Formats: sequence, C-alpha cells, structure tokens
Amino acid sequence: MQRYEVVVIGAGVAGSFTALLSALSGFRTCLIESSTYPNGATSLSGGVVTRMMDNYIDRELASISIDLIEKYVSEDCIHRGYVCVESYRYAEKDLEKFREYIPDLLLLDADEVRSRWEYIKLYDNEAALFAPSDLTLNPSEMLRDLWEKVLDAGCELMAGKRVDKVDVDVDRVVRLGTQAGDYIRGENFVFCAGPWNIVLLKHIGIDWNMWLLGVPIFKFKVISQSDLVGVWDEYVYSYWRPEDSFLIGGVYDAFSIDSPEKAFIDPSQENINNVLEGFRYRFNFMEWELVDGWCGPISISRDYRPIYGCVDGFSNLYIIDGLGGRGLMRGPALAYKLVTEYLSK
Repeated sequence: MQRYEVVVIGAGVAGSFTALLSALSGFRTCLIESSTYPNGATSLSGGVVTRMMDNYIDRELASISIDLIEKYVSEDCIHRGYVCVESYRYAEKDLEKFREYIPDLLLLDADEVRSRWEYIKLYDNEAALFAPSDLTLNPSEMLRDLWEKVLDAGCELMAGKRVDKVDVDVDRVVRLGTQAGDYIRGENFVFCAGPWNIVLLKHIGIDWNMWLLGVPIFKFKVISQSDLVGVWDEYVYSYWRPEDSFLIGGVYDAFSIDSPEKAFIDPSQENINNVLEGFRYRFNFMEWELVDGWCGPISISRDYRPIYGCVDGFSNLYIIDGLGGRGLMRGPALAYKLVTEYLSK
C-alpha cells in the first residue's frame, strides 16, 4: 500500500481545500470521504461567503477564502454580490469598518435598493451595504468541482471509505483504519470532518469539547422582475443566496444535538413558522412558494473561534474545526494556513 505524506479525512470545504493545496504543494496526498457524492455539512450549508462580519479575524479569513475560491473553483459555481440590510446609522459605521477589506463596498438608501432589487423591503431608517465582490455559491456544485480539481492535482480521492479506526502507538503517532479493515499509511493526518471530528477523536481518548447544533435551511421558489442577489438581514438575522429562480437560506434558528447524525431531520413546524415570518418581513416578491427544507450539522468551539493546527500531544495529527456555520468563509483560509504554516515546514 502506498504511503502518503498527507492524509485528509473529510471532503467538505475545509478538507477538499486542504487536500488540493497539499497536493499542489508537492505532497503525496490522499483525501478520504465516507460518501460517494457531496452530502455532508458543507453541501447542506447556506453557501454565503461575505467579508461583512464584525470580527476582524473573520473578515481576514473570508478575504483569503474568496481569493482561493476565485482561483480554484469554476466560475459556473459562483454568484457575485451580497447585500447587508441594517439601520442607516449602523450601515454608515460598518461602511468604514468593512471598506479596508471590501474596496468596492457601497452604501445604498431605500430608493437605491428598490431601483436595483424591487423585491427587497426596507423600512424607516434602514439602508443596505452592497458588496459586489462578495460571493454566494451552490455548495454541492462547488464540492463536485473541487473534487475534480483534487484529482487533477494528483491527490487520491477515496470516496465511499469511512474511517472507523484511529490508533496511536507508543510514540503518539496516529494511524487510521477503514470499515474494510485496511489501514491507511500516512506521515501526517488532518481531521477535517467537521462535527464528526468528535467521533474520530474519541477513538484515541480525546474528549473534543465542541458544541454541536442542527441548523434548518429552506428553499423558496420566487418570481421577480429584477435579478436575485444574496441578502443578509441584520434585523431578523436571516441570510439568503440566489440559485436560478430560488432563494435559499433561513433565520438563525439552531437546535442542540449530541451527535452529527441527529441533525439530518426535517425542519420542525416552529422552524417553518420562523423562516416564513423572516421571509415575509424582508421580501416582497410578485409570487413565491416555500418548496423545500432540510437541516444540517455545525460544530462550534467554546470560545466561538475556529480551530486549526496540531492536536496537543501528537506529532502528526492536525485538525480544522469550529467553523460554526461559516465553513465557506473560514474553511478555505484555514486550509491554506494549515498547509503553509504547519505541513510545509
């Protein structure tokens, strides 16, 4: 069996970028994914990549992620432009705060918003920040594209292989086994399995102290005379991305879970009522219909910050986790940092 220099577990956005950048850096790389097609946490996510975030670290990560997505992801998967609706007073302050990272950021009043997107409702004293260079994506299509790029870079993609053994020898060196009974030989292992990192680390006695949440997301069929754009609503805390004649997104309406699998349920009636209230509040489409809804898992660290780097006590085990529902904004950048700051040294 071939021995790899880098073995990545989990082919979501963080794992796929880690494998791609490792292979492009000249490492013999293997990417292991339990599914044969994108159907994990990334594929079920909201698909938003914006730099309009309060924490400057997240703004920096999102800036790096946008550069990586534009460099490596097919243009067909990308939709440009994102709107943040908030009070005029906060919009003026945020304009100055975000412009360092978003040079093309615009402040639009209610009339300017209506002239561009007639279906967006703005109320008294509200305005919108518009970032033409922020992105939204179809996350499943993005992953399919990335998997092709991973293969083109010379990385082996083991799809349909579930890791169910993690062993440690006396020197605290890790090795992995699959449900087929075979072991993967590698010099360095990177856990990028998101909420499933908890399960992997339990094999070696690590209690990975993360919160797990299930998050509902909804798909609305809409009819409008103007083009669709991604929208973040600061008032009802909702987020939306366009996809053909649909808006996909939701309100921040998470529920606690104790294992990743428990997130894969249909949204509750309360979830549906909440998203309908948020949708009706912000949008005024000619016609619209709620056509689908699903839930997916996210993991959040105890200090709400993302985690990347070497796992304490191990010489060859690395991790990316705690993306907190911001995987597309944090994942590519953290993959880049891990490959350049750890694996390439």
